[in-house]
Amino acid sequence: MAVIYTEAPEVAEIAKGLIEKYHQHLLGEDIEYVYRDKAAMKGDKVKLGTARKVSALPAFLSRQSTDPYFLMEIARDEWLSLDAKQREALVDHELCHFGVTEDGSRYIIPHDLEEFTAVVQRHGLWRPEVARMVNAGQGS
Repeated sequence: MAVIYTEAPEVAEIAKGLIEKYHQHLLGEDIEYVYRDKAAMKGDKVKLGTARKVSALPAFLSRQSTDPYFLMEIARDEWLSLDAKQREALVDHELCHFGVTEDGSRYIIPHDLEEFTAVVQRHGLWRPEVARMVNAGQGS
């Protein structure tokens, strides 16, 4: 079954406030916001959203311009089950993936942490980034 995409003005509105507050490097950047009708899966996990850089050829094919731009895709079916705080956190998460160099080049920033719960259970906070993530979470 084909995925159905629609514009996501609610997401864009939340992003606008977050960009002004936390992501000033994205002020003036070209970002598109879309809903996909049903969430994608990665293995057995639901993907609430995806952040992409649309490069020159796809940009040309979709916009008749070779200027790359960012695209945030949000799973509409999952979005509807989130409360306002969760929606803001999801949009903030996806915005964290958008990077811009000093010369204006766009790139995707990977996650700060990739780890398994089982490894932390067996070995504790064995990596500095695991400890940083735990400490960051204790402040919220």
